[in-house]
Amino acid sequence: MLLGKLCSVRGVAAARDGVIRKLSTNSVATSIAKLQRRSVLALEGRDTYTFLQGAITNNVKVLEEDQQSAHADPSCIRNVFYSAFLNPQGRTISDALMYPVAKPDLPSVLVEVDSDIVDDLMKFLKRFKLRSKFNMNNVSKNWNIYQVWGPDAEKALNLPAISKEGGIVAQDHRAPFMGWRVLLPSEASISITTHTDVSEVSSDEYKAHRMLCGVAEGASELVHGASLPLEACIDYMQGGTHSTNALHGSNSAPVSRHVDPSWDLDFAKYSTDVRLVTQDQPESSEDKPKRARSAGKFLGGVHNVGLALLRLEQVEQTLDSNANKMLIIESEDGPSLQLHASRPDWWPPKELDRNS
Repeated sequence: MLLGKLCSVRGVAAARDGVIRKLSTNSVATSIAKLQRRSVLALEGRDTYTFLQGAITNNVKVLEEDQQSAHADPSCIRNVFYSAFLNPQGRTISDALMYPVAKPDLPSVLVEVDSDIVDDLMKFLKRFKLRSKFNMNNVSKNWNIYQVWGPDAEKALNLPAISKEGGIVAQDHRAPFMGWRVLLPSEASISITTHTDVSEVSSDEYKAHRMLCGVAEGASELVHGASLPLEACIDYMQGGTHSTNALHGSNSAPVSRHVDPSWDLDFAKYSTDVRLVTQDQPESSEDKPKRARSAGKFLGGVHNVGLALLRLEQVEQTLDSNANKMLIIESEDGPSLQLHASRPDWWPPKELDRNS
């Protein structure tokens, strides 16, 4: 049974106060961030695609076609091939971004995953490799990974230089306006962008951008061995089809908002249990909210934005002014934190209509 769906949330204030501190909505320039906590596996050999077809949620036929296109034109921009590895119980082991390598006769794929899970993932996959003819190696030291996003991201990319150095550029279509993923050999010393007005930002700013888009990534947000792919909206992010073996068992407005880093919340001191409460608590911070009801799980955040796995019917109650409900996460040594939840507007229209 699905617990709920992945939603973006904003920590807005101590729940007892009811004071809302709004998210900054200033426009942002094109940004680039080097991603530190990502690793790369190289899979190469004649059985690579056959093995992946039984291990991931997506259809590898698309990946094979992308490899043929990359061989014909190594400088072409590709789409990120998004998927997830599942355990035999259908739970998520790791999400993954995959990139075919331009080799004419030998299936070859780079698999980008969270660094915290890469060793466990390799051990897990080797259990099922058996006699499959392919090699799997951790080549993280050979690659640097970047994300470029913003209004002029595509124009700003230095495509000829990246291609000359053997780099890979792929459009990240997990959600609208996520931007572009760039894999660059670690020994390359070129500039990824050609525009001087591109802002170099930290990986935390990429995390905030990603969470505003409603996209989960990594082992802390797609919990190892626990998350279901449909809960994490992997199907919505073009990461799976029901015809693949492993999965058995409207354009929106550009995201031009950014988070004000001057207002950081220490999410570590709050519980991960999201509660639905009635807004009639007494003002004393000594009193805990009454009639609290579990609404889901808070997965993580940065600055004042985050992601949570929430029951949509309870999210709807917080949007109804007559229901007088709100979502909170509690702290052991202070007031509770009120959360404002929103469903990503790039979800399929049928799903939005069903829950509106």
